[in-house]
Amino acid sequence: TQGLTFLRGADCKNSIQYPDGIPIRIYKISADERLPETIIVTTQSGQQYELEILSAVNEEGCKIRYQSSKPSLRPGDVLEVSVYELLREGEETVMKREVSEDGFISLHGLSKPVKTEGLNTDELRDAVTQRYKEENVLHDPFVEITSHQKAGRPLTETIVQNVAFKKGMHLLDALQMLSKMYKVNIIPSYKVANGSTLISVTNLYDVTFEDILQAICGTTHTYEITDKFVYVYTNEEYAEKGHVFLGNWKLKHKVLDLATGEMVDYIADQYKETKDRIDYVKRLDKGDLLYSSSPRSLTVMRKGYASLWDGKVTKPIKMNKEADGHLTVYHIPKPPCRLLVTTAEGKQFDVKLLKEHSVGNIEIKYHPVAE
Repeated sequence: TQGLTFLRGADCKNSIQYPDGIPIRIYKISADERLPETIIVTTQSGQQYELEILSAVNEEGCKIRYQSSKPSLRPGDVLEVSVYELLREGEETVMKREVSEDGFISLHGLSKPVKTEGLNTDELRDAVTQRYKEENVLHDPFVEITSHQKAGRPLTETIVQNVAFKKGMHLLDALQMLSKMYKVNIIPSYKVANGSTLISVTNLYDVTFEDILQAICGTTHTYEITDKFVYVYTNEEYAEKGHVFLGNWKLKHKVLDLATGEMVDYIADQYKETKDRIDYVKRLDKGDLLYSSSPRSLTVMRKGYASLWDGKVTKPIKMNKEADGHLTVYHIPKPPCRLLVTTAEGKQFDVKLLKEHSVGNIEIKYHPVAE
C-alpha cells in the first residue's frame, strides 16, 4: 500500500479496487465498542507497522497511533546483510556481522561503520542502501537485512567474513576451527586426520566459506561438498576416486592422457616458431586434454574431439582448430558441465567438469564409455 484510507458506512467493505491502475485494498474496521483495535500494516517497500485504531471513522477522520512492529537492534545482535552485485555481477554477497557495543556494524565497501542504534532491520536497510549510494559504491543498491541466520543456507552461498589462523597451524586443527565457525560437518579422510600438513595462510579478509576451505587445503588437498557434509582428502586419495585436477597448462605444462590417467609433459610454448610448435604437437603420441583458465577453454589434442553430453544426446560446443587441426580448442561453459570426448585412438570418455578452483585448476571426473 502507498497509504491508508478510512471510509464510512456502506463504503467500508472488504474489496480490492484499482482506480487509475493504482491498487487500493479497503478494510472494514470495528465499531466503537470494539475499539481500540490493533492491526499490522505492510507497506509497498516491505516495512511493517503496528497500527492501533483508537476511534471509529467520522467526518474528521480516524484517530490512530502507530509504530514499527520490529524491535530496535541492540549490541550483540547478529545480522546478515545481503547486497546484490557488491563483489561480483549477478551474485548476492551476504555479510555476517555482530552489532558492536557502541551500536555500529562495518560493511564491505563503506568507508565508515553504519550506526544501528534506535533502528530496526527495515530502517537499517534503508540507511545502508543510502550509504552505498552516497559513497558511489553502487548506483542502485538492492539490500536485505535479517537479524538471524536463515535455516538451510547452502554452504556455497557468499557469506563474507574475516578469519585468522595461528601461524603454523595444522590442517586438521584449521578444519575443526572452520567447522565450529560455520556449524558445518567437515569429515577429514584417514590420511588428512593422521597427517602433519601445516596450512600456509594466517589472515583472510572478506572471504566465503569455500574461499577459506580452498585457502587452507592449498594445492595438496581437496574437498567435496554434499548436502550435509564436507569431505576433505589428499589429492592422491581423491584421484583414486576417479577425480583429477587438471592445471592451467600455461603454469603446469601438463596434459591429461585419458587412457592411462597420466599427466604428460607439454612444452609447445618453448618453441618460438609456429612451425616448430606444430611439429611438436604432431609428434605427440600421448595426451588428450589441456585446460586453460583464462579464457576458460578445454583443448582436445591429436585431432580428438568433444561435444556437450547429457549421457544420451550430444550438442556441439563453440570451438576453433589450431596446429593444422591437431589441437581443437573448445570454449566450455562454466562448470559443472559434462562432455563426451573422443580421443585420437577412437576411444570415448564421459568427462564431467566439476568445478574450477582459485589456484587455477579444474576438477574433473571421467570414465570410459562402454562400447
